[in-house]
Amino acid sequence: MKNKIFTNVFVVMFIFFGVSSTGMAQEIPLISEVDFSDASREAASSNKRLLFIYKQDNCEECEQFISTLAEKQDNPKYRQFAIYQANTNTGIDVVCPDGLELSDGEFFTAKGIHGKLSLVFHDESGDVVYTHNGIPSETKLVALMEFVRDEQYADSRKFIPNR
Repeated sequence: MKNKIFTNVFVVMFIFFGVSSTGMAQEIPLISEVDFSDASREAASSNKRLLFIYKQDNCEECEQFISTLAEKQDNPKYRQFAIYQANTNTGIDVVCPDGLELSDGEFFTAKGIHGKLSLVFHDESGDVVYTHNGIPSETKLVALMEFVRDEQYADSRKFIPNR
């Protein structure tokens, strides 16, 4: 519980102060407990969507992707998302928007999260709307963000171009 309170305070601080006053992008927060209701509510208050990056520990490609993404957070294409990361090897606790508590394994299985890196996009309610497994190109990442931002997932005929 103490860890959850700290995480929620940290989430609020990150959403409101996402970029430092010197203009340098901050690191993407690494969290061990996820409450999607709280995180989505806090992101929505800043007019942002949620993007959680689940990665394997000690994955150099994953670290490079996250580092590159952190450097771009002040770019308007990326600034529309509150972004967090969690290690899939260390175990995380997940509280779903409906209050259901799941182990990381249960959550990963239910949402199709696998591989060394997964991007999980959430709507303003905290519900998962799209999962992308693998490290995307910058073009693909921007397409994914636009897909979620513009709520194209609501139209089942829409798909994300494979770029």
